[in-house]
Amino acid sequence: MLGSNRLHCPIPESILRLPNLEELDLHENLFRGTVNVGLLRSRSLVSFQLSGNNLSMIGNINDSVALPKFQILGLGGCNLSGEFPSFLHGQNHLEFVELGENKIEGHIPKWFMNLGTETLWHLDLFGNFLTGFEQSVDILPWNNLRYLRLSWNKLEGALPIPPRSTIIYLVSDNRLTGEIPPAICNLTSLVILQLSNNNLNSKLPQCLGNTSNSASVLDLRNNSFSGDIPDVFSSNCTLREIDFSQNQLEGKIPISLANCTKLEILNIGKNKINDVFPSWLGIFPKLRVLILRSNRLHGVIGKPRANFEFQRLQIVDLSGNCFRGKLPLEYFRNWTAMKTIYKERSLYMQVVSSFRLTEYGMTYPLDYSMTMTNKALDLSQNKLSGEIPVQLAQLTFLAILNVSHNVLSGQIPRGNQFDTFDRTSFDANPGLCGKPLSRKCGNGEDSLPAAKRDERSAAYPLEFGWKVVVIGYASGLVI
Repeated sequence: MLGSNRLHCPIPESILRLPNLEELDLHENLFRGTVNVGLLRSRSLVSFQLSGNNLSMIGNINDSVALPKFQILGLGGCNLSGEFPSFLHGQNHLEFVELGENKIEGHIPKWFMNLGTETLWHLDLFGNFLTGFEQSVDILPWNNLRYLRLSWNKLEGALPIPPRSTIIYLVSDNRLTGEIPPAICNLTSLVILQLSNNNLNSKLPQCLGNTSNSASVLDLRNNSFSGDIPDVFSSNCTLREIDFSQNQLEGKIPISLANCTKLEILNIGKNKINDVFPSWLGIFPKLRVLILRSNRLHGVIGKPRANFEFQRLQIVDLSGNCFRGKLPLEYFRNWTAMKTIYKERSLYMQVVSSFRLTEYGMTYPLDYSMTMTNKALDLSQNKLSGEIPVQLAQLTFLAILNVSHNVLSGQIPRGNQFDTFDRTSFDANPGLCGKPLSRKCGNGEDSLPAAKRDERSAAYPLEFGWKVVVIGYASGLVI
């Protein structure tokens, strides 16, 4: 086994000709060139892994009779193109199949769905041009499947339903339509469900709460789901990430969500949620990302009832709602996790799913990488009014502040980080004056630091929505 190294150069043909070779594992290296699978001589070869290199498959790969009976076949990113690879005909011992990041197109054929019905537990077809299944079935036929990744294809029609044994199901970035069939709720071992970036619609099934007993990730982002979010999260909720953003969901934030005390990421942005600020989420001990932007949330945000509310919060986005009043400075003091400085990498979160089969121990991490400036507030292009509270100058962790294109008035605070902000941070606020703007205030206090003016400043209401996040998702696989 030579996988996961930095080996390079072409793969010597002599390796393929070894007559008693049982395993050839060269995945995740820097090999390049072509591999002529017609040169394989060993009838004992059960594991053949070339994924994650810069290789192309050539040779008589359509002659399935001449090939050994594979159990593990890893050909991800091997420039396979055209129809589904016919050399898999007769490969009825398959357990692990990885064909992702190729150029395979068309339907997944009926004959392939009849292979490995009792043995296949890992199937990865990610990043091809597949359009669907040739044979329509209610539930996919691989009875022992644990991992199924169909993301980044061109799948059309109804959502395929994997068998009950499935632990990880990733089918994002396709063209699927219709509802989430109730059969999805029978996946009682499900840990990660990712259906984002499709055209799925209708209401969310009430039984979806059943999956919260086992699931860590529930990602339904960027579809056309409507209606209320079912208030059915179980008392044993294990969810760590919920992303219902960019849909047409209405109603209130379900109170049963309070059962999900392990929650780290909650994103329900860009919906039609009509509710007040969910201060009760502040008790979650691990909540790090809260995105409620572009809904119909309203009312006064208010003050925290305890100094430990939202203590782990690192990203909050409340923009594009109907909040009024000011955001209390007490919340700034609670959000101490925002003061953390990441010098070498962006914020990194991960949900790890692992399981054991008879011969294999598998670990699958799903990563959340976040591109963010965790020392910045962007309040630009709103309708902020009143003066800029001088207390903001005391937030020394701020590296960037942008309040341009609002209707703010009064003198810009000075001191600490405010002395580093340039004119563009305050542009297009006709009522603002003082450095770094050229417009003087005329009261002789332009150069006074904020601390000297603190007593003279009232706690003016500051109506705004936060806007501090760009999130990306990436799936990873470790064997």
